[in-house]
Amino acid sequence: MFDAFFCRATREERSAALPGDAEIANPLVSLDHALDVAAPPEAVWPWLAQMGAWPKAGWYSYDILDNRGHRSLRAIDPSLTDIALGSVFPALPAVTDCFILTEFEAERFLVLSVPGPQGPQGETGTAAWRRSFDRSNWTWMLTPTTKGTRIHVRARLGWLEMDLPLLGTVQFPARLARLIAAPVHFIMQQRQLWNIRRRAETD
Repeated sequence: MFDAFFCRATREERSAALPGDAEIANPLVSLDHALDVAAPPEAVWPWLAQMGAWPKAGWYSYDILDNRGHRSLRAIDPSLTDIALGSVFPALPAVTDCFILTEFEAERFLVLSVPGPQGPQGETGTAAWRRSFDRSNWTWMLTPTTKGTRIHVRARLGWLEMDLPLLGTVQFPARLARLIAAPVHFIMQQRQLWNIRRRAETD
């Protein structure tokens, strides 16, 4: 019950190799969360495919924080679910920072990645292109179960850089990056997973 409420991944899930791991071989932070959904992978997948800040479906978390008050969709919009390698998933409305789809298999997994300071390098879909996404990535795995789907999410942070008032662009040392990233991600990820489950189970 405790693990389910806090979307805790199992020991086996935390140690499993996932798509996207190779692109950030030595992350500052690697965070795993998981939960069970009483709906098959094909019912969960569209909610993932249409993610992204407005004008996409939203992130299903705290809309005031990650969608600038635009309410995350409560229905599937087929026009938003057609994705391909290189598809953009905006981090926030009207900003240039974004997640880019670097690997996926429909109804099984997707990897959303953030490139380094030089941006994506090489031809889309190549190993060299994927390696240029060394800032962070976010892997979503869907595994069918007897009761529906197990969602396993892994976030990996290669380095943390933020634009701060007066200070400009600041790259945080490893220890401070961990202190900042872990609680923020935990809070947002929990709500996102709960809301995806509610949507998929009532669709």
